[in-house]
Amino acid sequence: MARAWARFMRLLRSILVPATSVIAFSCLLTFFFVLYQPTRGPGDTQRLGWQSWDVVSPLPATDLPDDMNNVDKETGSPPPSTPGDHHPDDVDWWNVTAPDAGLADGVSLPLDVWAPLLPHDTGLSEIAVVRCMFDLTMVDLCTPSSSTSEDATKGKWVRVPRDLNLQSGMWHLLLYYRRTRRRDVPLISDIRLLSRGVMPPDGGDWVKAPLSLRDGVVRAPPLFLWYHKDKTLQDISDDERQSLITELDVVYGDGDPWYGFERLSPPTTQKSARSENVSITIRRGVKSPPRAPPLHFSLDGRFKIMQIADLHFSVGAGPCRDPSSPCDGGAYAYTESLVGRVLDEEQPDLVVFTGDQLNGQGTTWDAASVLAKFAAPVISRRIPWAAVFGNHDSEDARESGFRRDQIRLMQGLPYSLVQAGPEDVYGVGNYVLKVWSADASKMHLLTLYFLDSGAYAAGLLDWLGFLRPTEYDYIHQSQIDWFLQESGAIKPIVRPFIPDGDKDFGSIWERQQHPPMQQKLAKPNALMFFHIPLQESYATPDTDPRTGLPLDVGSSDLDPPGAGKKNGGFFQDGLLRALETPHRGAGGIPEVKVVGNGHSHVTDNCRRVKGVWLCFGGGGSFAGYGKVGFDRRFRMYEISDYGETIRTYKRLANDEMVDEMILSGHGAPEPTLIPLSSPLFLTIIMDPIFVQNLHNLLLQSTTNDTIQLKAATAQLNKDFYKDPACIPALASVIANSQEIPVRQLAAIEMRKRVSTNSGNLWLQVSQPDREQLKTQLPEIVLRESNALVRHSTARVIAAIAGIEIPVGGWPQLLPFLHETAISSQAAHREVGIYILYTVLETIVEGFQEHLQSFFKLFESLLRDPESTEVRVTTVRSLGTIAQYIDIDDKADIKSFQNLLPPMIEVLAQTLEAGDEANARHLFDVFETLLILEIPLLSQHIPQLVQFFIQAGSNRNIDSELRILSLNALNWTVQYKKSKIQSNNLAAAILDGLMPITTEEEPEDIDDDAPARSALRIVDTLATSLPPTQVFPALRAQIQQYFSSTDGSYRRGAMLALGVSVEGCSEYMTPLMSQVWPVIEAGLQDTEAGVRRATCVAVSCLCEWLEDECVSRHTVLVPAIMALVADPATQRSACTALDALLEVLHDVIDQYLPLIMERLSGLLETAPLTVKAVVTGAIGSAAHASKDQFTPYFQETMHRMQHFLVLTGEGEETELRGITMDTVGTFAEAVGKDLFRPYYEPLMKQAFQGIELGSARLRECSFLFFGVMASVFGDEFAPSLPAVVPSLLASLTQEENGQETRLLTVSDATAFASGSSPANAISVEEGATGTEEVDIDLEKALEVNSAVAVEKEIAADTLGTLFAATREHFLPFVEQTALELITLLSHYYEGIRKSATDSLLKIIRTFYDLSGQPEWLPGANVQPLNQNVKDLIDRALPELLDMYDGEDNKGVVSALCVGLAETINKIGPALIEKYYDKLCLIAREILEQKAICQQDPDQDADEEAPEDQAEYDSVLISSAGDLVAAMANALGADFSPSFSAFYPLIAKYYKRSRSLSDRSSAIGCLAEIISGMKGAITPSTEPLLELLWRAISDPDAEVQSNAAFATGLLVENSKQDLSPQYIALLGALQPLFNLPADAPAPRLNARDNACGAVARLILRNANAVPLEQVLPVLIGALPLRNDLLENRPVFRAVLYLFQTQPDVLSPYLDGLLRVFAHVLDPSAPDQVGEEVRASLIGLIGALNSQSPEKVQQAGLGPFVPGV
Repeated sequence: MARAWARFMRLLRSILVPATSVIAFSCLLTFFFVLYQPTRGPGDTQRLGWQSWDVVSPLPATDLPDDMNNVDKETGSPPPSTPGDHHPDDVDWWNVTAPDAGLADGVSLPLDVWAPLLPHDTGLSEIAVVRCMFDLTMVDLCTPSSSTSEDATKGKWVRVPRDLNLQSGMWHLLLYYRRTRRRDVPLISDIRLLSRGVMPPDGGDWVKAPLSLRDGVVRAPPLFLWYHKDKTLQDISDDERQSLITELDVVYGDGDPWYGFERLSPPTTQKSARSENVSITIRRGVKSPPRAPPLHFSLDGRFKIMQIADLHFSVGAGPCRDPSSPCDGGAYAYTESLVGRVLDEEQPDLVVFTGDQLNGQGTTWDAASVLAKFAAPVISRRIPWAAVFGNHDSEDARESGFRRDQIRLMQGLPYSLVQAGPEDVYGVGNYVLKVWSADASKMHLLTLYFLDSGAYAAGLLDWLGFLRPTEYDYIHQSQIDWFLQESGAIKPIVRPFIPDGDKDFGSIWERQQHPPMQQKLAKPNALMFFHIPLQESYATPDTDPRTGLPLDVGSSDLDPPGAGKKNGGFFQDGLLRALETPHRGAGGIPEVKVVGNGHSHVTDNCRRVKGVWLCFGGGGSFAGYGKVGFDRRFRMYEISDYGETIRTYKRLANDEMVDEMILSGHGAPEPTLIPLSSPLFLTIIMDPIFVQNLHNLLLQSTTNDTIQLKAATAQLNKDFYKDPACIPALASVIANSQEIPVRQLAAIEMRKRVSTNSGNLWLQVSQPDREQLKTQLPEIVLRESNALVRHSTARVIAAIAGIEIPVGGWPQLLPFLHETAISSQAAHREVGIYILYTVLETIVEGFQEHLQSFFKLFESLLRDPESTEVRVTTVRSLGTIAQYIDIDDKADIKSFQNLLPPMIEVLAQTLEAGDEANARHLFDVFETLLILEIPLLSQHIPQLVQFFIQAGSNRNIDSELRILSLNALNWTVQYKKSKIQSNNLAAAILDGLMPITTEEEPEDIDDDAPARSALRIVDTLATSLPPTQVFPALRAQIQQYFSSTDGSYRRGAMLALGVSVEGCSEYMTPLMSQVWPVIEAGLQDTEAGVRRATCVAVSCLCEWLEDECVSRHTVLVPAIMALVADPATQRSACTALDALLEVLHDVIDQYLPLIMERLSGLLETAPLTVKAVVTGAIGSAAHASKDQFTPYFQETMHRMQHFLVLTGEGEETELRGITMDTVGTFAEAVGKDLFRPYYEPLMKQAFQGIELGSARLRECSFLFFGVMASVFGDEFAPSLPAVVPSLLASLTQEENGQETRLLTVSDATAFASGSSPANAISVEEGATGTEEVDIDLEKALEVNSAVAVEKEIAADTLGTLFAATREHFLPFVEQTALELITLLSHYYEGIRKSATDSLLKIIRTFYDLSGQPEWLPGANVQPLNQNVKDLIDRALPELLDMYDGEDNKGVVSALCVGLAETINKIGPALIEKYYDKLCLIAREILEQKAICQQDPDQDADEEAPEDQAEYDSVLISSAGDLVAAMANALGADFSPSFSAFYPLIAKYYKRSRSLSDRSSAIGCLAEIISGMKGAITPSTEPLLELLWRAISDPDAEVQSNAAFATGLLVENSKQDLSPQYIALLGALQPLFNLPADAPAPRLNARDNACGAVARLILRNANAVPLEQVLPVLIGALPLRNDLLENRPVFRAVLYLFQTQPDVLSPYLDGLLRVFAHVLDPSAPDQVGEEVRASLIGLIGALNSQSPEKVQQAGLGPFVPGV
């Protein structure tokens, strides 16, 4: 068992690590691929627009009630408060609503878009009337001219996209206005429309728009717009502010203007035979539409719905059609009057418009003008209303005529409950409303479903394009699925509902007319509304059992059938499947009792078909067709008895009520029962009352009534679940209950009872009963029709098998399963293999002797000719078995490998069929196989790779399935990289991936796509494989694709180049001369997408090839700045600029003024998403420029300060977080003195950010704390008591940010598709209705990733705080260390790495504070302070233990580097007890035998390939650092270990090795020589021979390390190396021959060569040909790069002045200039105190000999005594 558990934990870690890597890469792609989108409306909010903060009104946001952010998706209103809510006794709960308030913070709304529904309180400053000859649909070419200063002062011009000349003019005529928040600009308080020669009233500043509002209309008298400019914002009162003009609109026709607007007179276009009135409307102040209260029954249990069908309104009044009496004033006025009269008579609680609100047919050419008026009578009476669409509603679609736009407009009307519904469901407007009880319980008593029945379904001729669509649409499958999902989510209640008696209602309840009915648990009754009727509306009606007459009342023969020609199956597969609760043995009653339709104007019957009433509303409008003699009418639904009784009738235009009938409830015809399957009864003798009570309690447990649920759970636990009789009773419920949720819950509970206490309760069941259960449970599963119940019951069998089979108690099970699995009936095979699968999940280790027989069975099942489920479950079973195959079981491995081809074929079949659910199961299996430590897939990796590529690139397959294939390929590269490498598959993989990178990407940054998955694999290839296998092939592809004329190919090439840089940077460096022309061409490309992709590539290059990018700054900076100014590339360019500025350092001063001018402007004008990137770029500029940023600091802080108070989610959170990071960078750049005034306010903002509940803001606050501590040091100490607890709280929080939630039956249903055991998580057993559910870990990690990153930052910050505040942090050290230690086993490698770094940093800081004397190298250890020792002994063993199981190279590398730094700090005392373990770690890494380096496909004794990924070299280098640190600590006592380490290190210096390997090997040896000093002597010869070769290495980095190591060897070895001097000098000489513009690495090599030559002189000057060497050596001074080498150089110079001064005389002038350079007091120290003092003494001596030369060199101040 221990072995299985260890395997499981390794497996879980293996899943989590790559999953987090995928998520991190996805975040990187998300960061780069977000494209700029112009501001369009309320969703794209911005804080300031383009205007200066100092003159903008800092108005506080309107205080919003808490429930404004908690709108019920099912009612459009705040949900009913919970039973715990308290309201005044005399106030009904539904009346406790918020006052009408603005729905958005005014200062967050955009200034530069026209969006009349936004609650803008910002005034207008200028209006213009503009003539335009162009159609402005695509681009606006007619905006009035403006300057930058005018834009900044008055605001940018905003177009009202409503043509005043739409029907009558010769050209377009448009209104434009400016809007401003400036406090010093006069705002418009009034508008008048006046004829020529008429002047506005005297007084004030009136401005006339020069162009007539009737310009272009022939023979129309001119009409001019005058506007009154009044006070500025700083002078205006609150009352006056409400009279400001805040919005303009144009309305067509005579209907009402939009809510909150008023119409200006006269119309700009007068109504005529060929045109409607056109009027300008204005809004003063802010008038947010009032919201509807929650729908609720009256106190006596009544609720009335009025259905209004087929208004058919037009922009104009419209003619009356088929009136029965004269119709004066047009159809709209006549209908409006009729509707108003009926509303007053009926006083409904809800009005439902059932479609065709718009007439279409060319008369509703402006939907907004029609929608503004269609519900006016309802709105004026403050009645809540809902609506669905009809077939005519989108016929005349213009800019705002499409359905989703209409929804948005309707939602902007008062009392609207309209919702758009889910986007992935067919149609627009599929939604649910709930009606609640009036008492304090607020019980859900009635459900109202609304569906979009569409418009037209295309026929053959329609598809050919000859005719417009004429066949009516129907309810589609996605709507059926949605309805069943929504219905399934509704929990049963106790019906009929009984309020809390006369306690609440006095005598109201006593006045109920009907005696109480027998109560039952059932869903509330439901009504449904949609426009186009179903075919079943014309089917044979049910018969009334009381009279024998058909249940069909009303007219149905005056219209032809109005249903669509295609029957989508909604009635049979939707309405009849959604039952209120199935009654045992008899049947079920449909939940939906009534369906209300429109569409057919002279059809008004209600017909019951199979228990569902299908009712027509009848036409209620004079604008739609009718029939003389058939009065207009409206259908009423009166629901009483708290939802139990549904009564209907029609109210006619003549006030007559007709066709009253009761559809459901008391007095209605008996309901029709939907037949259910017959039960299977167990033969076990049980107490029927016990079973019945158990069933009832389980049924009660499925209710959504919390009180009933808790009561049932308590009684079950007390009276049933401790009794072994509950097990057979639960089996009886599974077999016989007609309630699917009850059967499933019973199966879940039975499994738990069986498993509890190692099967103790199961064993208390009598042996005969156990035998019967074991016999009959498989039969029950075979008979079960519901897949979820079948699967849950199969797990019961698995639980029993887990107890019985190990003791030989169920020998019949395997034969039964085998027989069932090979049955001739596919259904039986499906059940048999699924039970076997669940059993194998439980006790596979007990079946290991049967594996070969399983393999034979599975071989046939994989080729099952009928059932996909059989084939898929077989593959899943193999995935389970694979986890328990031992690496030594060669026969089992071979048998498994033989089954891989048909397993792949099964996966191919699911992909071809588009079966996403099963494909996910199968990909889970293959991903499990990929991460196992046994090489099951090794022989098939090429085949598997080819399959994944073909599936991923097949555009005929659904995108989600392609993504799954590509993700599997990504895992293959990660976990089978040795096979990918040995088979040289990288080139083939890239060939398949590059076409995918050219595909379009989704706009949503959170959506995955094949192109993004392909780029992820390119990144994985680059970081996992040797660059020699990746980049040459990729480079060829990039060259080919970038030369294409297709922009998408060039974009794909550029993105592939960008993501490859991380893993191939070293390899790319010498090739950059060929890469830069491609980059420069990409920045200038004609396609915006290519330019954006190039910005991504530049960002990556700056991250990994800093020096190369700095060398191209003169090209990159201007090109990127040009793209910053282009809206199409602005965001991507700002991201690239951010990365570039981060590395510019020494050259940023050339660009800083221009950069700050441009970026500061964008802080005002850009959308929020761009502002975030700009803010980060400014932070990078500050980081690079340091104190040069000081002139810009104050102004930039002023511009950014309001970003730090944003509280919105999403973009606002990101902007606030980035701003917090950026101001921290400012503090580092300008220093604490300049930053001090901002310190306290910003600390408060950081603490507020922690309280806002966002992991991102907490992360940024923690980073800010770390920076402040580093900048302010001791001054930060008072904040520690507040800061540290918040950091520690972060470390201990739940991963998902809240308490663990127990999954219920409905939750289990959501995950019922299952997953492989490799990523299955079992939820808590204690939850009622809880089942083992399968959860996608990658999705779980996406949820957790934000919190995980927050913890990573918190852990890192704690170490920073201690290092910065030192002794002030001591009270928190112990708790901090303990919390960090617990994180060493965290699943996320980022947290483990941060915890490691901080722990070691804490140890080093604690040591510094202990006052320990400086240590001496050697094995004789000086005792440590006891507290330091205790800390080391507590933390270090945990760190070393972590290494034993650590499979992430980055964490191991960080551990080695941190240990090396800590050893160098503390010395031999640190390693005294742990030396052997540290040596083992270093040795395993250098031998490439560490766990994180292991490859299961590589033999244990097989040497790792020399050609490896660049990331692998980083780990090798860190191990070298650890070895060097131990050598430094032990000095001569390291000699025994060096003999073992030398060959391990030296093997990494081969020309075939990478630059990193070669450089780190030589550098490591140099550090070891420095630490061992003279003890290195025995190894002098091999070292010298190796270094000799390294000095001539082609790479300057290796040459530099070799020169340094050579000098150290000569200096420290006791062997006389003088005979080798000439040869050594000859080898070093080429390092001095450099051009003036040589790159930094070569300059560094020259500096180290200088140090080597100096050490040769110091060791034996007589062996050095000084006359030849000194000119070269002194000519290379002063050193520019490696300033530490100044010390041996000047010690050599001083030595020669003392011993052979004459040899230096010719070079005195040059040396004096060098002395002046290195002694410059304004520059950092370059030589150290000892050399500095010696040089000053030398200068004094030289001054006595040549004072004029000393003075001329500027060294006078250094002459002693002067």
